[in-house]
Amino acid sequence: MATQRLCSVSDCGKPHFCRTWCRTHYGRWRRNGDPLSCKERNVPLKWLNDAISSAGDDCLMWPFGRTGMGYGAVYPKGERQVMAHRWVCEKVHGPAPKDKGWAAHSCAGGHLGCVNPNHLRWATPKENGEDRVAHGNAPRGEGHT
Repeated sequence: MATQRLCSVSDCGKPHFCRTWCRTHYGRWRRNGDPLSCKERNVPLKWLNDAISSAGDDCLMWPFGRTGMGYGAVYPKGERQVMAHRWVCEKVHGPAPKDKGWAAHSCAGGHLGCVNPNHLRWATPKENGEDRVAHGNAPRGEGHT
């Protein structure tokens, strides 16, 4: 009989859920970036505010939980989920123009969680798709089903 995997946090003893942690520790990691943190709230949003002012030229990778597509998400107070790169683009470049509502990356790291404000701009869906093709991130050819 197979033994049940347990949470990797010492003295936890709860069943494994995801990324070596139980549901509780995994949830803390998604919210705060640390499976042991439980007091401070909205650490990812605070991290983004700090990152906006100190971003260089390299990709600035999102260190917290990501969506299935690889993008980070934040939960501003009183608001629903917002993609981290879109939140950064709005803070740096203002609200999305009516004709350009997509936060596009000039780097090839958007799907890997890059949130560097120097790599973001507002673009049309067509421009964003062209960027994906240029970066090699668009599903194309025989391998795409």
